[in-house]
Amino acid sequence: MRAKDYFELIDKKSFEYLEETKEALFDLYKLRTNFAETRKYLHAKLDPENILHPDKYATIRKQLRQIIQHDKTFSYFYSEASYYENASIISTHLSEEEVREIIKACKEDYPKENTDEYIADPVNLEFYSKMQEPNINNSDWLEIFNLGYFLFDEIRTKIHKTASVFEFLKNFGFEKKHLRKHTLLLVVSMLESYQYDLNEEQLNQKKKLVDILHNYFKNNPEIFEKQPTSNVYFTNVKGEKTDFIRVINAMYECGFFLDEHGNKALKQDVFMALGNAFNLDLTNYQNLLSMASKTKNLDKNSQQTAIFDRLKEATINKTYK
Repeated sequence: MRAKDYFELIDKKSFEYLEETKEALFDLYKLRTNFAETRKYLHAKLDPENILHPDKYATIRKQLRQIIQHDKTFSYFYSEASYYENASIISTHLSEEEVREIIKACKEDYPKENTDEYIADPVNLEFYSKMQEPNINNSDWLEIFNLGYFLFDEIRTKIHKTASVFEFLKNFGFEKKHLRKHTLLLVVSMLESYQYDLNEEQLNQKKKLVDILHNYFKNNPEIFEKQPTSNVYFTNVKGEKTDFIRVINAMYECGFFLDEHGNKALKQDVFMALGNAFNLDLTNYQNLLSMASKTKNLDKNSQQTAIFDRLKEATINKTYK
């Protein structure tokens, strides 16, 4: 059982120095794949020879060992901490690489820096392929996976409290409303597929929660309706969308738009990002550009540059007013 899950199940009233124990547990969570840092933490924070209250920290060590005893990712700390209780104990532990593999199997390997790391997992790849939508770009997908993994990690520690978990997910405040659908469905997908180190009771609780969520989604389809991507909306005046595309396209050709690495961004990413900024569907920008290039004024001149004349005139008028 994961240490986080065990911590939620313990009788906390029976624990001395509960907050200090919890703080140490979550500090150690971040150090599990770095044995040198784990040892340094143990000696600096929990070594009775280096602190003023040896009995207090001996109790915290003992309580930590109880919490992590069934979590293999803490095997190095368990081995080191055991030595303080009985110097004759010789305990083996997993390697750092073995710990990384278990963390990955437990879906605790987050956050990540790019989407490709997530879709290396076949289950994530299937979800990613199935849920593609024009208004969801690569940056959105990274946020979906990072947030989905976080939510999954949070709710499974409380999986025995089905009602409270359901309320938590239902009322979670999504900063980007248009990512809510994909994130919630990712969490459900993870719940359905995750089996690692679960006992029969946990499996049953997991299934119960999945069924509740599916019924909720089925009975409340409005939560998956297209959500605004910003509080700014583009005008619905006829022809202005095409002119907007002309302006974006010209700026793109002039090299105004870069990706996160400082390279020229993909044109489709630029149009998607700006479409999201103004709640405007620009997925058909290529067709509109093609049609716009053939459009003529009454005097047979192309309309392609008309918007730039308007912008120039507006800028001059504003400057000299």
